[in-house]
Amino acid sequence: MERLSVEPRLAAILAANVVGYSKLTGADDETTLEIFMPCRSEIRGQATAGS
Repeated sequence: MERLSVEPRLAAILAANVVGYSKLTGADDETTLEIFMPCRSEIRGQATAGS
């Protein structure tokens, strides 16, 4: 079996995350946003710290 390069693997991970996020949002959008927003803030903080 051929090994995938990093980019296709990251694309697969991202696609799986989008599907999971969509399912969570569809089930309970308010709770999903409560969980997501602190993570988003953390990621943004790390991104701006690295620039």
